[in-house]
Amino acid sequence: MTIRALPKIKMGDLGYFSLFGLGLQHMISSDLKKEIPLDFGAGFAYQNLNLGDIISANAYNVYGIVSKRVWKINFYSLLGYDYSNMKFNYSTTYYDPTTTSNKTTTASFETEGKNGLKLGVGGSAETRFARFNAGMTFLPKFCFNLSMGVGAGIKKLF
Repeated sequence: MTIRALPKIKMGDLGYFSLFGLGLQHMISSDLKKEIPLDFGAGFAYQNLNLGDIISANAYNVYGIVSKRVWKINFYSLLGYDYSNMKFNYSTTYYDPTTTSNKTTTASFETEGKNGLKLGVGGSAETRFARFNAGMTFLPKFCFNLSMGVGAGIKKLF
């Protein structure tokens, strides 16, 4: 289980900024009595970002994963489905010197991401306090990513 969150942060007149995410993944192969050469599992993730009443963005991911650990590197492939959407609504009032009065203007739109089937491969390697990831997504569009996470879990400290 992964949880991503920030406390609400006041952003002046724009309102509060908030971020929340939740991810669940279970490796089904760990429940089997007989050991098999590959691990396989399923996962779900949800992310939400808000800025007051101006921006609201959500993303959902459902996927199946097959992986194989070789030495300290975990190679994986995944097949999944992504969905994302965003709403934007901002109003401002300004003084219009041509009419000598205040006017309000609004910019507003709603959009969905390029949602659909996702196909990718990658790998991750761990050291005592860091994890390195590299991955490629082939569908719906090609994307390559590199990341590094630093931290210490209770198991790793003792």
